Amino acid sequence: MNIQITEKEERALSDQLKKQFLEWFLNKHHLKHRDARDLLLHIKSTPHLLQHLYFTEKRRPRARTLIVASTQSDEPGFVYYYGAKKTESVAKAWDDIVTNPSAPFYLIVHFYGRNLNHLYRQLLDTPLSRPYKTYKQFQMYEQETKQFLDYVSEANQINRLRAAIDKALDERNHEEFARLTRKLRQLQENHQRPS
Repeated sequence: MNIQITEKEERALSDQLKKQFLEWFLNKHHLKHRDARDLLLHIKSTPHLLQHLYFTEKRRPRARTLIVASTQSDEPGFVYYYGAKKTESVAKAWDDIVTNPSAPFYLIVHFYGRNLNHLYRQLLDTPLSRPYKTYKQFQMYEQETKQFLDYVSEANQINRLRAAIDKALDERNHEEFARLTRKLRQLQENHQRPS
């Protein structure tokens, strides 16, 4: 059995996993920077922000990146990079994220055992997972394009046959008319068969 998941369903599932992880993280870990907890709670409870949130392990140049650490980590408690700027102010980060809700942003979370946490590992936007997702997406596009081109090709073939049938009728060529109508019926029957 092959179950197809639409892009919308996959995005909803991904957003649900992000929400679950943030909830787990906030319940199990104390953050070094208390205001960072409020920001993560806001992100968790705002669906359009969750859609644009990506988990990563490395800061991406010029990308908006939040870095949050639990008390068990040796990393700084809170850092926010946006463009070429860096701030440790949660208020500035909050303002930037809320005023640009449709722009993607990344989250790096430092906590003890993060490499063993399967939910966290699943959410990571790694260089290996991105090409696979892109490959699957382009496979789907290729299949849809092929189906559309086949449909257009058959429609053009049917139109050409109908024009040839009209011409055979105008010329009163009964043999050509019969041959073309058989061909048209056969093409229409093949077109109606489920593939």
